[in-house]
Amino acid sequence: MNRLNALRARLADLRVPAALVTDPLDIAWLSGFRGSNGALLVTAEDHWVVTDFRYRTQVGLEAPAWAPVFQDTGESLHAAIGRLAAGLHLDELACQANHLTWQAARRLGELLGDVDLVPHNDVLGDLRSIKSAAEIERIGAAATLADQVIAHVPHVARIGRTEREVRVGLETFMLEIGSEGTAFDIIVGGGPNSAMCHAKPGPRPLAAGDLLVIDLGCVVNGYHSDITRTFALGHAEDQAQAIYSVVYDALQAGLAAVAPGRAGQAVDSAARDLISARGHGPDFGHGLGHGVGLEIHENPRLGPSSTDTLQTGQIVTVEPGVYVEGYGGVRLEQLCLVTADGVDVLSHAPCPPDVPVI
Repeated sequence: MNRLNALRARLADLRVPAALVTDPLDIAWLSGFRGSNGALLVTAEDHWVVTDFRYRTQVGLEAPAWAPVFQDTGESLHAAIGRLAAGLHLDELACQANHLTWQAARRLGELLGDVDLVPHNDVLGDLRSIKSAAEIERIGAAATLADQVIAHVPHVARIGRTEREVRVGLETFMLEIGSEGTAFDIIVGGGPNSAMCHAKPGPRPLAAGDLLVIDLGCVVNGYHSDITRTFALGHAEDQAQAIYSVVYDALQAGLAAVAPGRAGQAVDSAARDLISARGHGPDFGHGLGHGVGLEIHENPRLGPSSTDTLQTGQIVTVEPGVYVEGYGGVRLEQLCLVTADGVDVLSHAPCPPDVPVI
């Protein structure tokens, strides 16, 4: 109920009488209901979950504190929402503008009649970004699994094997140790492909001297982790070590900047300014990090255009990189919990100051 009360406080701040929640992950976070068809309607005093006949048992098990409203046979979800809202005599209904399509919003607006559908990107705002103790435990467990997968890299990433074979080996191991799946498509980039931020594993065989970027995440009870490490195959060239040192130092600068009350833009600048001062500013073209939870990318954001401010209980990545086109790249990523004292790093796979050779 704490989450529900937090949403009601947000509605009071927005001065709207009710909210419609349609994002499936927000529905699960707020109510516990994980059906594929549903919506939540919340007022200052009441709360409903709208779904269909298929979920009449599931909704009672997963969202027992919520009053169920079921679609009539042949009735659409939007029509059922309209039917419920009509009986509440609302004048406004806040919706998740960043989730509803224009077509869905238009149709829903027609069904609501005299009720004004008010778009709000911040219906839930940053509520989901601040993690409960149970959420922190789940993300920490997912991070521990990811550490184990990183430890398995030397067993599958060998000279002569293809990037695709490495990906399959890591994903298979990930599932064997208990991850519910991959948090996202595993990134494996070797040699010049390591300069592609989101390299898709292909048929290229790994070669001696290659830089190898591995970016992956595990899932525990629906919660994600995210980690990146960079290796050298067989031996580390001087250029590879030089790039790695820049990224390692930028990672430390970024981690040192993480603290409650610190602007996401300022955390990004701490790492970005160091990379620029070391001559690689043009080679770092993405944001420093992002929140992680039910989604692999969620608020807050750490980047040059971020307007977010870090708060205690948020979990973010810090992941600087340098990508030299035609040669290779390095990215290092730690998953971090923002604490009252600064930061608690949840990723424990080794991240040494010198590029690890495998």
